[in-house]
Amino acid sequence: MAEKTSHYLETVEKCKKLLETNHNIILHGAPGTGKTHLAKEIAKLMGDTNPGFVQFHPSYDYTDFIEGLRPIKGKKDKDLKFELRDGTFKKFCANAQYHTHDINHVWDNLSELIMNKGVKRFDNKTIDGIENQDERPYIFIEKQGNRNDPYRLRIQKDILIDFLGLGITKEDLTQDKLNELYINKLKEKYAEKEQQGLGNSAEYYAAILKFCLETKVFIIDEINRGELSKIFGELFFSIDPGYRGVEGAVLTQYANMQDTPNTFDKFLENNDGTYGHFFVPENVYIIGTMNDIDHSIEDIDFATRRRFKWIEIDVNDTLDEILPNVDKKIKDKINALNNKIEEKLGKDYKLGAAYFQGIDEKNLEEIWENSIKGSLQAYLRGDMGAEELIETWHDTFIKG
Repeated sequence: MAEKTSHYLETVEKCKKLLETNHNIILHGAPGTGKTHLAKEIAKLMGDTNPGFVQFHPSYDYTDFIEGLRPIKGKKDKDLKFELRDGTFKKFCANAQYHTHDINHVWDNLSELIMNKGVKRFDNKTIDGIENQDERPYIFIEKQGNRNDPYRLRIQKDILIDFLGLGITKEDLTQDKLNELYINKLKEKYAEKEQQGLGNSAEYYAAILKFCLETKVFIIDEINRGELSKIFGELFFSIDPGYRGVEGAVLTQYANMQDTPNTFDKFLENNDGTYGHFFVPENVYIIGTMNDIDHSIEDIDFATRRRFKWIEIDVNDTLDEILPNVDKKIKDKINALNNKIEEKLGKDYKLGAAYFQGIDEKNLEEIWENSIKGSLQAYLRGDMGAEELIETWHDTFIKG
């Protein structure tokens, strides 16, 4: 793919900044403007190269998105029973909660966080005669060294607590920077003592802290094609940027069926024994996409609208990104056609660059017949002058 244009990069950066500030955005505009691709580019810029993804449709509901009863086979083939299962978004949020600054959760799951750093074996060790596992302050890692000699590396909970309280950013995750921050932290605590840095341990602390700082992006494609009130349910409260995290915890519709704590229950302080809570972690960001001409846009109520920031994506915002190698003369033809469409129907009916993929000087008629004409006929259905108008638009596109 050709190098991204400055205009497209500016669009991605603008969307990213708005997402960082508001947690929830919706990319809307004419069809074919590459909003889904743009959403993935925004997620990548946010640091999430594998964002969650779902596409809404009329039959999609709460049981798909949050949780619901699902049929499963019993021990015998003829047996059938129903079991409560988490939906796509709830699973995503449960995983995202691992990537938070909750020290106890990070500590409990430390083996999962560092196994990808070459660790051969992970174990809690008895340190200095401490037999009670709950009182052991260290986790030791046995790792293969360069000469295949195992050595033990100490990860200490107090150090993690110190770092998490410093507000470390991703830019701080280098060995030298972490050593500097750690030494300064220790000097504050023990001014009279000369302190050493983290040494080889810095690599592992950086991996843990990077995990804690990870941003998780969830993309909802065609968000207006689903019945939003039905899909989100009580989640309308929890997705509000002001109620993220445990403070925004709500009981799900199936809470009465749960008699053991789930991932979210474990984070609630002073829980009265009620299980089945759910909240959206603070590190979760939501990007919705939608076409403005979709008739189901009317289903988006004010409760939904005020929880998202809306960004209009114009055809020209993504034209050079989707058609990077197309001659300027052809792009001028596309713009001329869209200007005619806008004059008659409004900007929401313009055709995005995706309609013109594969275009060149030799196949203009083919693109018109197979990609463009049908959409224009649908736009103008019922208009007495549709046939004549489409012919005029054809000449604009072909002849320029």
